[in-house]
Amino acid sequence: MAPPFRHPELIVPTDEFPANERSAIFLAASQAMLLDVFAYSIAAAVALIDYCEMGLGAPDEWREIAARDVAMNAYHFSRALKFIDKLNAPSVRGRYDKEAVDSAIRITNARIPDAEAIRNAVGHVADNVRSMDVLLSHAVDGNHALGRLDGRTFSVTKDGRRYVLVIDASLAETVRNAARMVMGAFMDAGIIRHPVPA
Repeated sequence: MAPPFRHPELIVPTDEFPANERSAIFLAASQAMLLDVFAYSIAAAVALIDYCEMGLGAPDEWREIAARDVAMNAYHFSRALKFIDKLNAPSVRGRYDKEAVDSAIRITNARIPDAEAIRNAVGHVADNVRSMDVLLSHAVDGNHALGRLDGRTFSVTKDGRRYVLVIDASLAETVRNAARMVMGAFMDAGIIRHPVPA
């Protein structure tokens, strides 16, 4: 049996759902709550890049660190949405606004279409340069980008393709809005709710 999810302000009332669906509902609701964590991390990394660009003496490496963190969190955000989309629990199928979830997925995929490829390139840098053959298999026109931030455009190469992610306030706003859509759909349906004081 899945335990009730405890968040400082939220609860997943698993005992209100059929026993055979509780784990699936619990996991989807947990993923929905994680969307907010990933969106916040992306916004924080965008703010760090903003700070670095103010000319106050921040090390240039901070921009690269922030860009890699965005790449990882964008991947986790996209993956969480995929898990939520696969929720197979007939008891809640008609209770939550599936169109809101689908809309969140669409806007995220439009803004971050290559999240998995970018994450894989960032997460496997050493693997991608373990031999000249492997290195060249990832290169584009003989050039290999291990993760480069040029202005606000983060680029990597993987499997002979270049992938880019523009890291700016609009990215942070997109994921924040998508997270709110999903959380709203789940909260309106009672899948996630504020706990009742004892």
